[in-house]
Amino acid sequence: MFLGIRSQTRYASLLLTLFIVFGLTAAGCNGNRNQPPEPTPMPPTPVAADSESEPTLTPTPDVPPEPTDTPVPPQPTNTPAAPDPTATVTPQPTDTPVPLPTATPEPPPPAAVTNTTSNLRRGPGTDFPLAGQLAAGALVRPVARNSDGTWLQLDSGVWIWAQLVDHVPPGLPMAALPPTPIPPTDTPVPQAPPTSTPTSQAPAVPLSTEDTHRNMLAQLPVGNRSHHDTYDRDEWDHWVDDDRDCENARAEVLIAESRQAVTYRSNGCTVDTGLWVGPWGGRTFTQASQVDIDHHVPLHNAHISGGHAWSRNQKRAYANDLSLASALQATENGVNRAKGAGAPDEWKPPVQASWCRYAQDWIEVKHKYSLLVTQAEKSALSSMLDTCTGQPYVPPVQPVQPAQATPVPPVSASQSGFPPPRRQGRYCNDFDTRAQYEAFYAGREKPASHDRDNDGRYCEALN
Repeated sequence: MFLGIRSQTRYASLLLTLFIVFGLTAAGCNGNRNQPPEPTPMPPTPVAADSESEPTLTPTPDVPPEPTDTPVPPQPTNTPAAPDPTATVTPQPTDTPVPLPTATPEPPPPAAVTNTTSNLRRGPGTDFPLAGQLAAGALVRPVARNSDGTWLQLDSGVWIWAQLVDHVPPGLPMAALPPTPIPPTDTPVPQAPPTSTPTSQAPAVPLSTEDTHRNMLAQLPVGNRSHHDTYDRDEWDHWVDDDRDCENARAEVLIAESRQAVTYRSNGCTVDTGLWVGPWGGRTFTQASQVDIDHHVPLHNAHISGGHAWSRNQKRAYANDLSLASALQATENGVNRAKGAGAPDEWKPPVQASWCRYAQDWIEVKHKYSLLVTQAEKSALSSMLDTCTGQPYVPPVQPVQPAQATPVPPVSASQSGFPPPRRQGRYCNDFDTRAQYEAFYAGREKPASHDRDNDGRYCEALN
């Protein structure tokens, strides 16, 4: 009996133990999914074999569940960042400047053309001083005429004979004419015998105004003269014959300034006699050998005033300048040699009445060639301009017995029907046509220089 109860008790204990183990296992499976596992319980104290206590079952430790494959999220790829937008500069409209209206310049006078080598004069006639020379084919601009239209005034103020110009514009106004200069005469006025002291009365030929020359003087560079020791007169080729007419620059000036027709030596090129009036002393001369052609600004002064830097050709052009009436002048040799290379602060003409014109001519030359003046020279020129009265000094013609020569009398237009030739008809280019040439030399001996090949035909280039 006792044994049966004991067996039942063991059986019940075993069931209870299994129930507890099962319950604990179920609880562990349900409760430990989201909780960390409980610590493993210590094993029960072993019971002695001879003990009457009921055997206990050792619970199986909870086994953590197998981890499930958690999907790994994809690694982000480095997507290049979009570039920062660049600012687009919108061009702003700019204001277009409106051009200011400009005054329409007045057109220059119509151009005409010289048909041959032509002399320029300071007035409408051959009695006026020579102002320059133009080659054939030069462009000129006539702006006025004299009363009968035989002479034209150019825009530069000088005059040219109308027959020497082609394509003259019509309708030119009549110009205010300058006073007529002292006319040349073959018969001297019978007055007192020759003297070196001029009289004080003289008709005047207006030149440039005093203000014009003062303005020119103000424009001249002021400095010190230099290169005195390098001057060599041979470098300044003078008295050349650039137009190859057998008359050099000296002869050209003698012809232009003679107050009567000149005569020539046997070679037909060298001037022998004429009538010249010294511009600063008033003496008259009939022999070309008594006359010096003065470089108004002497070659030596030009050299030390800047001309030392010129080329040989520039020096040659200066030494033979026929384009500027004040550059080369027929002068009494005594006065010219007393002057030497002196500037106006070193030498002045002996007659004070001539100082105005002398200073004006000096200024014109230095202004054309941009030569410097010293301060003393400038002051002297200014003082000489103070003597100007509006009518420059023109020396009177002193009477003198002319040389015994028989110049060829010119043929007037009324006698031949043609205008008179230029330069007393000494050269072929003094004539415009063959008919004019033949009319001029009718009954006269033609110069041998007009027939250089000795074939009996003179001035063959004339038609």
